[in-house]
Amino acid sequence: MFNIQGRLFFSVFAATFLLAISLRADKRPNILFMMSDDHASEAIGAYGSWLKNFVHTPTIDRLAAEGM
Repeated sequence: MFNIQGRLFFSVFAATFLLAISLRADKRPNILFMMSDDHASEAIGAYGSWLKNFVHTPTIDRLAAEGM
């Protein structure tokens, strides 16, 4: 079992580690990974391809325009 100094060291280390993680969390980019079967990148209207007039993807277009 830990002695008092060991517990104190562990507590300070854990608090510092958790604080560092929480401060760094805001700087991470938002990444959305979409996976679909038989879906070409030309079929997404946000990319400005020739299919944008035929295939409507309003939710994907909104995510591309506004971000997350």
